Amino acid sequence: ESEVREARKLRSNHENIELLKEKLLEEKSRRERAESELSKLYDVQSNMKKLEDQISSWRSMIKDIPGISCFEDMPDKFAALQKYVSN
Repeated sequence: ESEVREARKLRSNHENIELLKEKLLEEKSRRERAESELSKLYDVQSNMKKLEDQISSWRSMIKDIPGISCFEDMPDKFAALQKYVSN
């Protein structure tokens, strides 16, 4: 009877170990996915920073062009310049 109890205990321990191994693998997989997504986030943030810098640069240039106060003014200004150059 004690041998049967010991055998059941060993089997239970073995099952618990296998379950823990499975959970560990799942957690490792989750961690790898999270690290991958974090890397993608850093890339997106870097790209956003570059775009923000470009927008800031464009805004600075627009302020230096007479008669243009926003992006929407540019097509009309270019059209006027083309007419001026054509004449």
